[in-house]
Amino acid sequence: MTNFTPVTGSSVITGVAHDSVTNTLKVRFTSGKEYHYPGMGLEHLTALTGEGSAGKYFNTHIAGKFGARKT
Repeated sequence: MTNFTPVTGSSVITGVAHDSVTNTLKVRFTSGKEYHYPGMGLEHLTALTGEGSAGKYFNTHIAGKFGARKT
């Protein structure tokens, strides 16, 4: 089971996790859907849980730029 870090202040993303073995970023959305993004470093998790807007970071740096797998 994956332990997601809560994302506060986002109307789109509720939590994120990173699997260091597979280097996969896991994103859980308010819709309940979860997507895995392989080849994503830990710095993306840090950015998504940091001070700025998680949704803005996601849309600028991740969405449409990396292959995603819905789980």
